[in-house]
Amino acid sequence: MKTLLLPICLFYSLAAGLLPACGETQQAGATSEVFRNPPAEASPWTWWHWQHGLITKEGITADLEAMRAIGLGGAMAFYIGYGPAGDIPYMSERFLEMMAHADREAARLGLSLGMHNCIGWSSSCGPWNAGDKSMQKTIFTEMTLKGPQHVELPLPKPQTRSGFYRDIALIAFQQPQGGARTIESLGQKNGIAGGAASYPASDPATQRCVPRHGVREITAALRADGTLAWDVPEGDWTVRRIGHTSTDMGADECDKFSAAALDNHWENVMGKVLSRLPASGRAMRLSLIDSYEKGGQNWTDSMFSEFSKRRGYDPAPFLAVLTGTMVDSPAVSERFLWDWRKTCNELFEQNYYVHFAELCRKNGLQFGVEPYGNGNFEESAVAQVADVVMSETWQRGGALPAGGVDRLAGMAHTAGCRIIGAETFTADLNNSRWTNDPYSLKPTADCAFCGGLNHVVFHSYAHQPFVGPQPGMTMGPWGIQFNRNNTWWNQSKPFISYLRRCAFMLRLGQPVRDVCVFGGERASTSPRTLSKADGYTVDICQEHALMNDASVKDGWLIFPSGMRYRYLALNPESSLSPAVLQRIQALTEAGATVLAPTARPERAPTLTDYPACDAAVRTFAASLWGTEGKGGLRGKGRFIVTDDLAGFLRKEGLKPDFTSNGNHVKAEHRIAGATDIYFVATIAKSTTDATCSFRVSGKVPELWDAMTGTTRPAPQYREHDGLTELTLRLDP
Repeated sequence: MKTLLLPICLFYSLAAGLLPACGETQQAGATSEVFRNPPAEASPWTWWHWQHGLITKEGITADLEAMRAIGLGGAMAFYIGYGPAGDIPYMSERFLEMMAHADREAARLGLSLGMHNCIGWSSSCGPWNAGDKSMQKTIFTEMTLKGPQHVELPLPKPQTRSGFYRDIALIAFQQPQGGARTIESLGQKNGIAGGAASYPASDPATQRCVPRHGVREITAALRADGTLAWDVPEGDWTVRRIGHTSTDMGADECDKFSAAALDNHWENVMGKVLSRLPASGRAMRLSLIDSYEKGGQNWTDSMFSEFSKRRGYDPAPFLAVLTGTMVDSPAVSERFLWDWRKTCNELFEQNYYVHFAELCRKNGLQFGVEPYGNGNFEESAVAQVADVVMSETWQRGGALPAGGVDRLAGMAHTAGCRIIGAETFTADLNNSRWTNDPYSLKPTADCAFCGGLNHVVFHSYAHQPFVGPQPGMTMGPWGIQFNRNNTWWNQSKPFISYLRRCAFMLRLGQPVRDVCVFGGERASTSPRTLSKADGYTVDICQEHALMNDASVKDGWLIFPSGMRYRYLALNPESSLSPAVLQRIQALTEAGATVLAPTARPERAPTLTDYPACDAAVRTFAASLWGTEGKGGLRGKGRFIVTDDLAGFLRKEGLKPDFTSNGNHVKAEHRIAGATDIYFVATIAKSTTDATCSFRVSGKVPELWDAMTGTTRPAPQYREHDGLTELTLRLDP
């Protein structure tokens, strides 16, 4: 009886890459012929920056024809303010005609187009977003009064932004002896600064804290002209006039907490552009939200009602906390602020990103997004609704980090997003200036491929409005000079073909990951993880994916995308919500193996159901960690307490997925049907002879050269202990 040996796919990239690819494996969706000539949808795109209104139809046509000539698949149009000014303002009639011309020409050439949803690169801005349609923040002014007395005096408005202001409430409270305790890092904690904030304090002390029943709401005492008319009770009182205005960076940014505000922005940009394009046969395929760089917001008109609906209690007694004063205790105040930030995050995610995805699909577009930045949102909740998840990689003078690709790829994996892109080869002034070429760019791409990248988008092609003058336009100091005036442009087609082959192979099947690490509830700490030097592979998932999508089958943690993991690892957290712990317990009892740190959560971060929520946390923790803190069998699964993830995996007998004796050798592993696909690359600047070990046995390896499109059997290999070992020569 003969044994069928299925191939490992060693997708070998001469110069720095190696991808285990499979022989003639129809199951993987790739034959050697398809590998030589991959489908066009795997072709790289480019950012296409239209510079400050200096745009011509002749230049658009020449740009697109040049892109098509070297094998690019599409372009993402941005309008930015760098360079000398032209005479075509953004969203003017002439601009819309230029967009229509670009769409016609791209369709003629078989190219796809995308468009960023506003001027610049962050985030959804325009003059139509002013005032109550803009991003909002809370502000206040205060005065001190001594009672008893009747006062009628002007109460100044807080300092406003862009001439817009609305009152929220007028509150008054007596200062405790020694003065009320204040909240440090208030801008981070009340949501204005965006991004992550620390977990709530556990201090229950009430000294120098204002009792919530001592905060009076006296809005009726504020007249329309701003006069305070109030009978001040006996004692020393602090009066705060609390209102909202546009955020410092968001005066022309649409309110991220309001679907109606986003609708208004969409109609003023994408709606107008799409109205000029044909209903069918258009090249426009995608609308993009680039990396978020506009800071946080913490107010919208429906904020109080949304908070009450989502958190289950009235926020009004805690307005003093929102303006920096401790109410009841540090523990109570910090928990309220955690609930406030959570509400901000949910509104940002649902009414901006999720609704943007809905608008895209309603209009026949895909949604592309770089789901990270300094806003109030959880990255995985954004990746969950994207068609294309984007990151970025930078030319850093020889340093080759994946640029966040691996982290965002993990979120895309659990979300089921197949296309993981990056604005690739981004550069600053010191690393651009026409000094890059395919030889210097390739290691950056290979490093990103090993992090999960499968869609290259060059950064950047500056629109060249003139046919003839060289070197032409640039995007200021940013990005490599990737355009038709570059001296190596006409020689770049083999490099483009290489990138297309790699992207195609890295879209087949599913990524292989050993551990899914839960990153916590919007924590500021970094999730514990495993170094690829250990030979194990990791994805990081956040709260949304764990709570909504994870399940267990045959002992594996699985997601609707098809991703599966042997283990779920937890971060050391002092605070976790009862709902999260209940979810972890349910997954464990269903058969998952959970790897938990020694430190267990001691309390909940929320004020909802406090203090009962803390008792629930302790109950769940005791059930999972056990009385001796060692975990054990839980239902069909295991709850393992360990602070050494790699050490535990070795004790389990799990072989490393990939190891190499070459210090600069990296790999990415996928499985398609019965075929294992590895991409292996060196980022060294010299030829590397590396002995590589793959966690595969009983299969015949083949080497597929992504530079030439050729395939061949591996001349020599060795199997031992469930591993396949090959010696590979990898060029830079």
